[in-house]
Amino acid sequence: MLDKDEYIEKTLKVAKRNAWTRCPRCQCIIEKTQGCISMHCICGTSFCYRCGGIQTNHGCYNRCEGLSNEKLVTLRKSMFILSDEN
Repeated sequence: MLDKDEYIEKTLKVAKRNAWTRCPRCQCIIEKTQGCISMHCICGTSFCYRCGGIQTNHGCYNRCEGLSNEKLVTLRKSMFILSDEN
């Protein structure tokens, strides 16, 4: 049987493999099935699905549309690390 941290780590691996995104505020995992990359989480946070950056008026704080794939991967890495808060 998995403990809480092991379960979360396995879930984060699946999320990363499937290119899902986590809300930068509450850490909920989000799967985009259609529409634009502007997300609005159940916690009220608006963020960019592509990089996880906070958004205002559909504008990505990280301006990720102009970033190289390497920089985008670097931004997304932190989404899939198990934090001590969980």
